[in-house]
Amino acid sequence: MAMKLAFSTLACPEWSWKDIYPMAHDLGYAGIEIRGLGEEITASHAKPFLPSEVDRTMENLRKLGLEIPCFSSNCVLAYEDGAKIAPTEIGEYVALANKCGASYVRILADAHPAPEGEVDDEKIVSILKDLAPLCEGKNVTLLVETNGVYADTARLRKLIEAVDSPYVKVLWDVHHPFRYFGESVETTWANVGEYVCYIHVKDSIKEDDGSIAYRLPGHGDLPLEALFELLDKNGYDGFVSLEWVKRWAKEIESAAIVFPQFINFVRTWEKTKGTKKVIEPSKKETKAQVRPEAPIEVVPSNIKYVEK
Repeated sequence: MAMKLAFSTLACPEWSWKDIYPMAHDLGYAGIEIRGLGEEITASHAKPFLPSEVDRTMENLRKLGLEIPCFSSNCVLAYEDGAKIAPTEIGEYVALANKCGASYVRILADAHPAPEGEVDDEKIVSILKDLAPLCEGKNVTLLVETNGVYADTARLRKLIEAVDSPYVKVLWDVHHPFRYFGESVETTWANVGEYVCYIHVKDSIKEDDGSIAYRLPGHGDLPLEALFELLDKNGYDGFVSLEWVKRWAKEIESAAIVFPQFINFVRTWEKTKGTKKVIEPSKKETKAQVRPEAPIEVVPSNIKYVEK
């Protein structure tokens, strides 16, 4: 069975919504993960998701066979301010996800991709226990991402088990446990696989000076093909979402390049099923650096759809 592929709108901050969703359909994506639109980073404040527009937005997506699997929130629980506003912000995201038929809302327990300081696990557990009831009766689950100190997935497993709620699971960003804790995909899966509901994919290399540089999927040294094999073997049927952080790293390739490249990379792997390596990693491609806060060309204006 073909993988269900999505992309995060982090990849296309300069595109309009009317460009984004027809592009997703034409390239063969099944879903669009919402993480900001244009200048608005909070989904519920973006025009397509305002109360006056959201029904029309979802009707247009349904006509094209598209869905929104996940809304990625701005909420960082490790920050004092983030913890204070979490009930309100996450409440808004859960309500919007329920309205749109989205199954997941992403939460960051730590702030950065790599660990940059200690985090109080007991505090995070307490906050998540308070947030979990927001999802009751709404068919929505909160997903804690594998980032920061929780890219150590043995630690993340203990956190999830301590929360002990059917409404709190894991978003596996494949990059961070591999890059910052040296975890193989097999190790990560052994630690948190039973809790993984959604997956982020990106690629990078470590330069000779120790800095990390993003690469197009398959052009870095992340074990993406090993990931696909593991997911296939374990019967994972959730979404695999390209998180290309163009919003934070302006110098990396545009969505017009990476969107078709990613789906072609995955579908080529599915056809060969690991009989040969799809792409050999290279250090001679782009030199886009990972920023501390974060990452056949088609042109959206060439695609014409009439909204009704």
